[in-house]
Order: sequence, then C-alpha cells, then structure tokens
Amino acid sequence: MPRKNSILSSIDWPLVLLYFVLIFLGWISVYGASYDYDNTNIFSFDHRAGKQLVWMGCALFLATIVLLINAELYDVLAYFIYGAVLLLLILTIFIAPDIKGSRSWLVLGPIRFQPAEIAKFATVLALAKYMSQYEFSLQGLRSYIPILLIIFIPILLIICQKETGSALVFFSFFLMLYRKGMPGVLLYLAFCAVFLFIVVIRFGNIYLQEGEVGSEGLFFAQIFIYVSQFGFFLFLMKDWSSVKILLQMGLFVVFVAIITNLFVVVDYNYFGYFLLMCTSVFCFWNAIKNRKWTYILIAFFAIGTIGYSFTADYLFDRILQPHQQSRIKVLLGMEDDLS
Repeated sequence: MPRKNSILSSIDWPLVLLYFVLIFLGWISVYGASYDYDNTNIFSFDHRAGKQLVWMGCALFLATIVLLINAELYDVLAYFIYGAVLLLLILTIFIAPDIKGSRSWLVLGPIRFQPAEIAKFATVLALAKYMSQYEFSLQGLRSYIPILLIIFIPILLIICQKETGSALVFFSFFLMLYRKGMPGVLLYLAFCAVFLFIVVIRFGNIYLQEGEVGSEGLFFAQIFIYVSQFGFFLFLMKDWSSVKILLQMGLFVVFVAIITNLFVVVDYNYFGYFLLMCTSVFCFWNAIKNRKWTYILIAFFAIGTIGYSFTADYLFDRILQPHQQSRIKVLLGMEDDLS
C-alpha cells in the first residue's frame, strides 16, 4: 500500500502524542487522589487507578477499530447515530438512577456509562455531515439555525439529566464554527460571558470600601464592559472621534467619583452604571447620526452584559449543582479542596 494511502501515515501523530500525555497525567491524578496505603498495587482492580487502566485499554482498542472502519461509513450513518443517541438521552432522563443528584448514568450490571459522552461523538458526526455539503456556508442567520439545533438539542437533554458540566463541553464546538467563518465578535461575546461570570462570582461579595459599600465584582465587570465598548469603537468601527469622546466621559466620571468620595462615602458601582448609561446613549445617538446600526448593537452589548452580571449569582446558586459550585469555588480559591 502506498505510504500516502496508509492508515498510519494519515494519523496526526503530534496530536495523538499530546492525547496520550494528557491521559497519563489524568491517570496519575486519579492514582494520587485515591491512593490507598493498604493497597499500593496500581494494577489491582480494587484500586481506582487499576480500573482506570482497564478503561484506557478499552479506549485504545475502540480507537483502533474506529481507524480501521471506512470513513464513508461514518458519513452514511452520521444522522442515524445522532438520532439514536438523542433517543438514548431522552430514555436516560426517565430510567437512569439518581446518583448524587444527577440522572445521567445508565447502569448495566457492573458497567456504568454516560450517554452524554457518546452524544459528543454523535454531535461531531452530525455537524461534520451537515457542514460537508457542497453548498454549505455560514452566511446569514438562516445558515446558523440547523447548526444551533444540532448542538443545543443534546445540550438541553443533558441539562434535563442535571449534568450541567457535560453540557458545557458542547460549547467548545463554537471554536470550530469560528474556523468555518463565524464572526469573531460572537466568540468574543462567549468569552465575555465566561469572564464576567467568574469575576462576579469571585469578587461579588468583596466590598470596595468599608461599611459594605460597592461590590468589587460588579466594579471590575463595569470596567471590562467600558473597555470593550472602547475597543469596539477603536477596532471595529475605527471611529477615532467617538473614541476620544468615550475617553473623556470616562475621565470625567472618575474625576467626579473621586472628588465626591472625599466628602462622603460613595458607591462606585453607581458611577459605573451612570458611565455605561451615558456611553449607551452615545451609541444610540451615533446610530441615528451616522445611520450605522452597529452602534446600536454596541449599546445593547453594554445593556445586556450589565443585566447578565446581575444574573451571575442566580445562575451559580440555582442552576449549578452543589458539587459543581464546590469545584468552581475551589478553582477560584474561594474555599479549600477537602477531598
């Protein structure tokens, strides 16, 4: 068989090597987290590390089978596999046992597995099938609707299983859409959502001044929103005169806030809201003056992100499960890892 047509030559070996390095590091983490002084044999099936080795071996075997199957078969069965997995996700909601508040694990004797993991593979196949069509292009809102449906249907079903962590993984597919032509501003909006969520959760209960006045989380969020507006005018619209006006607005509000605080303790959050309100009004005025509706989108960005900042606590307390909240708090240094 010619080298160019061989299976081994078609494999992205640097990516495979990176994958094995990550698996090994994960296995080391499992071994360290579950170390048992009474049972130090890493190959013992009574030890979590030993069980993990079994699954690693099974994964390697399945990966080999996947490579040997003709790629055209995946193209033919893509939608069938996707539909079957959706039915499995629906079934899981009703028959899966409640395990730590989540109904996402199917139990078949000694084997437990999450259909959500299979859904990732099935969703990738369905997306690849749809986006490989000759006439496909990411032009206009209508072209996004089928793609968003393919991604969000399994997300909603997994959320119904109360497995929010697995559902969040599906948002990584939008990185692929960016490579296919999705505007970078949409990817930036996703970054804003994550960044603002982290900032508000991490610093929301820390006050700017004594007497529990002002929230650091909201203050940092307001600065980020203002700087983002500044960047939109500078890099997206290339409107230098408006950039100067925004800068003057910011400096004026900061000056008034500092002077006022010399006489009475102020809540800097209110000055931040006032500044963003002024910049949003300025955006609407620019839209009318220049007949460019992109300015309105910039104004809605400020209004929407302010509202989102207020809902971050609700999303954290009401949507995420206690164990997910604990993981985020440990990651952000809000509490110690007691496991």
